[in-house]
Amino acid sequence: MDELSGVLTTFSQQDFTSISSALDIIKQGLIGLIFLLSLMAFRLLNSEQKKEQSDVNIVSSINKYMYLNTFLAILVFISSVNNGDDSEPQKLTAKISTDITSVAVCSESKLVHRFVLLTHQDQQKMVQYKASAFPCTEESSQIWLSKDVAMQLGITSNGIEITAIAALKGQKFADEFMRGI
Repeated sequence: MDELSGVLTTFSQQDFTSISSALDIIKQGLIGLIFLLSLMAFRLLNSEQKKEQSDVNIVSSINKYMYLNTFLAILVFISSVNNGDDSEPQKLTAKISTDITSVAVCSESKLVHRFVLLTHQDQQKMVQYKASAFPCTEESSQIWLSKDVAMQLGITSNGIEITAIAALKGQKFADEFMRGI
């Protein structure tokens, strides 16, 4: 137990108070925010324990703060379990269309209204766009691309197979990741 306390104390002494490091952690989403809140609770408890006479009201407030963090962590866990990871790569047949502005998929697809990473293996090109819905009048394994998107992927005709991977709901692939490609 003393070993764990030592690790937490060392970790809590890291400078997460600067704006840039705090923002880097918060960029991870709600889980990053919960981490920062939990770290702050640990620091508060640690500083109260160092005092000879602890204030009961402060310890009670810290306790409530810790319950809130635990509730938020459970909420994030339940949310991630319920959403699942339906971002398996899907092979789709590209169709170039002048009726859309970027990318559209069948309105019943799991890719609708999510950021999708599109890959054309033959050209070794990759782009990211938010997929809009298109009525499912044809094969549901099709993806409609604007001429601009098709050009970015190196697609010049209909019927080319591409791979689509959906980002988690409400998120997109990191810009740093896209620049590295």
